[in-house]
Amino acid sequence: MPKQGTTPPDDELIRKAILAELQPQTWSGGDLIDVRVSDGLVELNGAIVDERQRKAAIVAAEKVAGVGQVKDRLLLSTDPFSVMVS
Repeated sequence: MPKQGTTPPDDELIRKAILAELQPQTWSGGDLIDVRVSDGLVELNGAIVDERQRKAAIVAAEKVAGVGQVKDRLLLSTDPFSVMVS
């Protein structure tokens, strides 16, 4: 529950802000990272081909106002072509 006197985060606005952070980044793979938000809790789902993408996606999500926690559910794929087909 939110603290008394605070406004709960608007999950859809948070989601859109995170996607706006990820979309222009060449490392993000476009639509390969899905973002879900519930009560300020962010889940990053999808596939990455480099561990640096994981850290960058988490940092991008954490810097958005209203984010309380980020859950990393990104899967590392060693075959970039399998990511494109998923």
